[in-house]
Amino acid sequence: MSVIYREEDLYDPVRRFFNEAGYSVRGEVAHCDVVAAKGTDMIAVEMKLTLNLTVIVQATQRQRLCPEVWVAIPRPPRSMRSRQWQHKLHLLRRLELG
Repeated sequence: MSVIYREEDLYDPVRRFFNEAGYSVRGEVAHCDVVAAKGTDMIAVEMKLTLNLTVIVQATQRQRLCPEVWVAIPRPPRSMRSRQWQHKLHLLRRLELG
């Protein structure tokens, strides 16, 4: 995997992930960074370099536009088992964000 320096660098891995699952993918649709569609399924994806409050708020705002919203970030360098990371994942689940 290549190093990710900008949010735009996340587009290709996200596009590839959804294309392999049979989705068509478009970037920058109705204020969403990425929209993936397959049949009647539609997923909006907000991309950021870190999992922070800004991306969580943006993702919850996108829930008004799209039935399913995911957050895409690069794999964090620190352990994903840390308490802080687990709290963030808990918040995403409670807000029904993928």
